[in-house]
Amino acid sequence: MKPFNYFQPTEIRFGRGRLRQLGKAAAAYGQRVLLVTVPAHEEPLQAAIVKAKALLESAGLAVAHFDGVVPNPTTDSIAAGATLARGHQADVVVGLGGGSSMDTAKAIAVEATHEGSCWDYLFDKAAPTDKTLPVLAVTTTSGTGSHVTQVAVATDTQLRAKSYLCHPLLFPKIAIVDPELVLTAPRQVTAMTGWDAFTHAFEAYVHKNCSPYVALMAREAIGLVAANLPPLLEDLGNLELRTALAWADTLAGLCIANAGVTLPHSVGMAISGRWPPVAHGASLAVLYPAFTRYTLAAAIPQFAAIGRILNPEWMAASDEDAAAQCCVEIDLLLRRIGLWMGLETLGVPAAELDALAEQTLKLPDYRNNPRVATREEIRIVLDECLARE
Repeated sequence: MKPFNYFQPTEIRFGRGRLRQLGKAAAAYGQRVLLVTVPAHEEPLQAAIVKAKALLESAGLAVAHFDGVVPNPTTDSIAAGATLARGHQADVVVGLGGGSSMDTAKAIAVEATHEGSCWDYLFDKAAPTDKTLPVLAVTTTSGTGSHVTQVAVATDTQLRAKSYLCHPLLFPKIAIVDPELVLTAPRQVTAMTGWDAFTHAFEAYVHKNCSPYVALMAREAIGLVAANLPPLLEDLGNLELRTALAWADTLAGLCIANAGVTLPHSVGMAISGRWPPVAHGASLAVLYPAFTRYTLAAAIPQFAAIGRILNPEWMAASDEDAAAQCCVEIDLLLRRIGLWMGLETLGVPAAELDALAEQTLKLPDYRNNPRVATREEIRIVLDECLARE
């Protein structure tokens, strides 16, 4: 067994009804709170936002509400939230929502207390300092894992580039995972985020920095998503299935916080950076059929293990056969959850593939793939993803 480290400073409060603890939890970090959400009038989160604000205020906290979160958070939206945080003299930031809300909260926690913008503190630039505000995360989707990671994704719309901050100070102090808050997530959001959780676990498992601890959680998360996401999409009000997906999301987030992601996330980030309306889960879904076959030969044991999780009938097969079947099973899962699509479906034209391949190389995650792609190989993968029947 190779040596490894594992670090996770976030206190996880998992279970039904745990939102009730939000006020007391936030009060441990200060008296002035910035609540970060999507627009307060938007369904399906309107009721959750009202309840969260009431819980914070009932704990005696002064609450300012930034409800300007947008999908694929932009530097402009983050700057607006940071301005409000500074004006409110916030002690703590609470991000309530999906990955966009939690990532926005983390980036605000940096920008509100540092010179410049959050873009100045990307993973390859200056490191945030201990002036960074503490963050609490409350999940309302099951897929991004942001509630237990040190990463905050941001998009600069002028540069048409998506990147991320990554620093231990961005780990939320407390993550409240209340499956009751996910009951209102629409079908497409449920599918997209559930698929995102699957990819986090899959890529952490094949990642060069995967450890036995991460592998254990990744296999569990993969099995939970495969078993529970398809039936959940037919029964969105099923709290048991929602709870299983919330746990899978948390496990997968713990995986990427300690291992990381690989080629699909470099490409997917490039897609969303150039076309912000494209949901992160969709950008990953279009890549996986080509990505798995490109990577297969370099990770036979890992693919074989996952193939057997996805279809136990291949338990007695050779590693080579089970690994090949893994690609087939992933295709079938994408079809079952309604995410079998190509780049053209997302509005990405063939004429942009060269620029997209070039943008992919600007993010480091592709280097952690078992088979490291060249620009030309990324271009070939993108060609294979363009249209899908």
